[in-house]
Amino acid sequence: MRFHHRGNALRKLLGTILMTAAFSADAQAPIPFKSVAAEGEGDIARTALAFMAALFAMGISLYLLRKRIRPDGKGAPDIRQLRLLETRRLTPRTTLFVVEFSGARYLIAESGQSLCCLGSAPLPSSTGAGSKE
Repeated sequence: MRFHHRGNALRKLLGTILMTAAFSADAQAPIPFKSVAAEGEGDIARTALAFMAALFAMGISLYLLRKRIRPDGKGAPDIRQLRLLETRRLTPRTTLFVVEFSGARYLIAESGQSLCCLGSAPLPSSTGAGSKE
């Protein structure tokens, strides 16, 4: 029985030595799928791709900006038909709005879920507004 116990101990010791040698040999071996030359090439390709993406984004931005600004240097004309001129809250649930639409101003009241047009007036003429006496 003693001999058998020594045999197991020797077998365990031999297994430990072999495993340690195998792991130390693997630790020093290079990784088979990784190469040093490929690292530099990947950085250049990634940088070139980022540069091209930035150029593309700048081109799109300039195109949209050019469409927005007219050649004479002024901004695009305001072609909106509806303008909110003023808002006044009367109570937490009631609000008055002054809106300009189609050559007239409208006073609109909003209360809860209902809207009501309280009145309208034509736009004031611009000839009399500029003169002061």
